[in-house]
Amino acid sequence: MRCQRVDRSCFACMPEGECNALDDTDFGGGKCTFYKLAEADYDEELIFEKFIGRFKRVRGFGGKYYVSEYGQVINSMWQEIQVYSSERGFPYVRLYLWGSMIRVYLAAIVADAWIPGRGKLDFKDHDPTHCTAENIFRR
Repeated sequence: MRCQRVDRSCFACMPEGECNALDDTDFGGGKCTFYKLAEADYDEELIFEKFIGRFKRVRGFGGKYYVSEYGQVINSMWQEIQVYSSERGFPYVRLYLWGSMIRVYLAAIVADAWIPGRGKLDFKDHDPTHCTAENIFRR
């Protein structure tokens, strides 16, 4: 769904397209974490002493996860998220939102954070397991 507040897809929106973030509440009536995040918050580059490289927030998860330019994903408690491999060999991570596990391909979140524009993703070295911002481009 496209979020009416930030005009992008996000998990705060209900299937009917109504944006819960507009009234500052989530599905349960509590504070919506997406309400406070503006588009500029996703462009902010962060550096964590424990990890190498720069990080940006993963879009759609309310600032709970960060992805580096090297394809490393960490949570808000600075713990590295394990990377799995799909049946076809594509790396993915399991991210959680409101108690539900969501499988997200690593190349997709690296590209969303670090590669401007839209379009199909491809790899300069033709290796889909090499998910760095330097190796991914859009066609």
